[in-house]
Amino acid sequence: MRLLNIGRDNFIRGESSANDVADGGFSPLSYDLNLIRVRGVLNFAPTRTDRGGVTLTDVPLAATFDRTLSGQDAYYLDSGGAFYTLASDNTFTKRQTITAGTFVIGTSEILQYEAVVGSPFLFATTETKIIRFTGSTLAAAAPDTDFWTGLTTGVRHPMEMVEANIYFGDMNLIHAWDGTTSTSAYVTLPPGVNITSLRKHPDGQHLIAFCGMGQNYSHTRNTLGRIYIVDTVIKDWIREIDIEVQVEGSRLVGGVVYVTYGNNVGYFNGNGISFLKKLVDSATTYSHNMGNLEDILLVRDGRHVRAFGDLGAGKVWWRCASTAASTDGDINCLLYRGDNKLTICYQDTGGSDYIKELDYDGAGVATGIFYANREVFPSEVMIRKIEIDHDKNSGTYALTHNDWEDTVVTLSETITTLATQGITKRNINYKTDNFQWRQGQGPGEIRNIRIYYDPIKQ
Repeated sequence: MRLLNIGRDNFIRGESSANDVADGGFSPLSYDLNLIRVRGVLNFAPTRTDRGGVTLTDVPLAATFDRTLSGQDAYYLDSGGAFYTLASDNTFTKRQTITAGTFVIGTSEILQYEAVVGSPFLFATTETKIIRFTGSTLAAAAPDTDFWTGLTTGVRHPMEMVEANIYFGDMNLIHAWDGTTSTSAYVTLPPGVNITSLRKHPDGQHLIAFCGMGQNYSHTRNTLGRIYIVDTVIKDWIREIDIEVQVEGSRLVGGVVYVTYGNNVGYFNGNGISFLKKLVDSATTYSHNMGNLEDILLVRDGRHVRAFGDLGAGKVWWRCASTAASTDGDINCLLYRGDNKLTICYQDTGGSDYIKELDYDGAGVATGIFYANREVFPSEVMIRKIEIDHDKNSGTYALTHNDWEDTVVTLSETITTLATQGITKRNINYKTDNFQWRQGQGPGEIRNIRIYYDPIKQ
């Protein structure tokens, strides 16, 4: 008998570029995979835990983490102007609702800032102004709803911190606040550009301003773009880079500034933008649609979350999380809460809003599907036996594969009792000219899958 082996070398190579292209370790049809619990071992996504509960009233647009470690792990802003805290004991609390302003995905952002230790602020942007909360719980004092007014209507107002200052984008202007003094037009970029995203340079000292150059600075009609490297000490830009696209969102992860443009993900290479991956299901992807799990980049792709990181063989892609149902709306924002915990925010088709948390130190057995690369044989073969090395010793499981029409084919009857160390199913005798292993609900911590077959003599 001959052998197809699917194991560690496949898992750490990430997904292939297409279902019928075996340039990665497994098919991109795979989803809800937990490949970081034990790198080199296949687990499925952990159970989604609802954190918003009955307290959440509208769909979250933006989220940020607690930089001060005050016990308020995370902050959320919803489309109705409500602000929430998610504490380290998992208590989710609505703190205040702001009616003075319109909050829109992509335009509205939130960011925590602390110039003096023990005196944090939370900033939020609307279409026309900046709101400031005092204190880590957002309940210590009434927010200053007119902290900064008169912002340009119809454009985005991104925020970023570099060293002791927080910066606000406003058309071609960058405003600043140092914890005491506000400085309007701290940096002025050339006319005709509009700041779509601000990001701290990996050197920790400069600011990167990603800009669009279209007349209406559309969220959906991409235009030419520019990148400005800003020296925040001399209060001026020191480098201008023309690019062919308008950057929509950005995220600094592991010393790399990742960006989204159109339906693509790329990164700032120092001289422009380099392409990484095309998203399949997402519309415009903003900064709050991007996140991380420690050193792993996360980007929403419709109702899925795509991960990009090193599993042991260089940086690769895989789909690590999803909303609950295939009919749910796109994920609105992602937030790494710390301790390998990810929260995803979305609205389902019934209009219900969710903040779901996934703990990647855990593993799931009821969520996710793993598809191996498709193996195409020169002629028909007989699949004889399949063995799976895993750590589960009870449950139900069916042996299945994905045929040419992407129809799930059951190879034998469902197994109701799993062996303590591995599954062996003999005498399958399934004749085919192609084979794509499909691993659904079943064993956890899968280390190896062995598929034995015999060529059929013509």
